[in-house]
Formats: sequence, C-alpha cells, structure tokens
Amino acid sequence: ALTNDIFRFFQTFGVWDTNNNYAYYEDQGFTIDANLENGGGDDANFNFVGIPGTYTLTINAIEKKITLD
Repeated sequence: ALTNDIFRFFQTFGVWDTNNNYAYYEDQGFTIDANLENGGGDDANFNFVGIPGTYTLTINAIEKKITLD
C-alpha cells in the first residue's frame, strides 16, 4: 500500500547503508513511473505522488523500468 510519502529500497533486510533511492535508478537510466518523483534532499528518496492505494511495484533491471500497476 502506498501513501503520499517518501521511501527507498534496501538490498538486505536490516542493512541501511544501500543507496537504492530515486537518484540511483535515475542515474542508471531507468524509466520511472510518473507517480514516483525524487523526494529531494540529501537522501533523494522516492516520493509517491499518485492516488493512495495498493499497487504492484515492479523494478525490471533488464528493461530498466520501474512501474506501478
């Protein structure tokens, strides 16, 4: 479930030093769903700006796409 808030991804549960934020994927050339924006600040987390609800978020590393369905 997504609300209008910021978040990021972590590669390993409980390990907080990974940098899988919006800026990371943007720098890697990913096409990112329009409902997700850069939250700004030093962390550059994802900011969900869509209608709050339950979504399936997919990170496709082969096609370099992040989508919400």
